[in-house]
Amino acid sequence: MPRGIPNARRDETGMKYTTFHVPLPPNPKYSSSTYSSQKRRRSDQPRGHQTLVIHPGTQNFRIGRASDLSPVVIPAIVARKTSAPVPRPTARCRVPRPADPNEPISPNTADPTLSAIAAIQNTLYSYMSYLNIPGDPNAARVQYLADPPASGYSVKQPIHGVNFNADYPSLQAVLADIDLIIRETLRTSFDITRATTM
Repeated sequence: MPRGIPNARRDETGMKYTTFHVPLPPNPKYSSSTYSSQKRRRSDQPRGHQTLVIHPGTQNFRIGRASDLSPVVIPAIVARKTSAPVPRPTARCRVPRPADPNEPISPNTADPTLSAIAAIQNTLYSYMSYLNIPGDPNAARVQYLADPPASGYSVKQPIHGVNFNADYPSLQAVLADIDLIIRETLRTSFDITRATTM
């Protein structure tokens, strides 16, 4: 047995003979104090809890408290039931959108990549029909909404790009839709109404 390390007794762990740092027992002053409860009493709500941040966008509105980690995201769309036929939106410079992923690709396209994808898809469809394998149903289509203009609804987005939408008859109608989106979100998500703010 080496001389430098004594035998540990049964009630000792032998940890005091290593370089492991054993923390000291907690000071009773801090374990029985009320410092943290006083601090909590002084500020019941985190900083920024009384501040609302509203970020209006073309596709979505983001509304939340400044202390929240992530805001509530609401689609920036207003649908209203109308009895008159819904006019088509005015054509203007719009952002190009990608093609519908559910639409089959035509094999007679000028793009060689798209024509190769169309050839592969046609081969796969013919092979599946040869083996009598039904195509996989798209479960996401179950929740697709019907065409709103055909149902008698006028669907509008109050903001287009960095400007207000020009499809509205007046500026007051645009501001009324923005006010409606913000008011309904504050009422449903944050339980804030006009009566509570007065």
